[in-house]
Amino acid sequence: MAGGCTSGLVITGGMQLAVSYLAFALFFFAGLLVTDKLFIRNYYITDFVLFANSIKYLELVIIEFFNIDIMNKIFLTFIFILLVNLGMAQVANHGIGLRLGGGSGFGTEISYQHGLSDKNRLEFDLGLQSGNHYNAWGLAGLYQWVWPIQDGFNWYAGVGGRLGSWNWNNDYLGDHNNGIFLAAAGDIGIEYVFPIGIQLSLDARPTINLINSGDSYNSNIAFGIRYQF
Repeated sequence: MAGGCTSGLVITGGMQLAVSYLAFALFFFAGLLVTDKLFIRNYYITDFVLFANSIKYLELVIIEFFNIDIMNKIFLTFIFILLVNLGMAQVANHGIGLRLGGGSGFGTEISYQHGLSDKNRLEFDLGLQSGNHYNAWGLAGLYQWVWPIQDGFNWYAGVGGRLGSWNWNNDYLGDHNNGIFLAAAGDIGIEYVFPIGIQLSLDARPTINLINSGDSYNSNIAFGIRYQF
């Protein structure tokens, strides 16, 4: 990708966070210093001072980075990786499997993904619940953006909604209740796709309930497994 250019090699390797390229950069700049010391000596002193000042500035930036709290550090690292690798992922045409959630979700849901382009897809998740006096269903639909990280790993985020109904019927207590619910939903997650088409994912899905959903805000975290084709 660098086409043989040493500076390009360092830049592109650094963007990929590759250890081999960072090691090359270290020895490359060390070689510059040795060459200046043994052969060039007093020539190009001004350029060397500028280079040294740049290195000191970089050290200050790194020190300041490690002084911030851990959550900000994680957030900044995530944003950096996302921006560096912002591009087109290889979104499959279809993916079907299960979304295994907790929290305010429906537990195990049947999940289907439909690819729209190299970086967008639709996801639909159908959940069913039933008990002695209770049954309900919910269907979530989201429009998702997918960004590649590296070697099968992708980030994704989406917006959409969830629609469903419930029925509560307790003859012993004489309690009968039913209705429909509607909620706005979003999600953010990370996934890994194996070469054989198996996709593993982990996502968080917050919801803002609009009609007959009890609490105004809910969320759930789920693990997904799907087969892509």
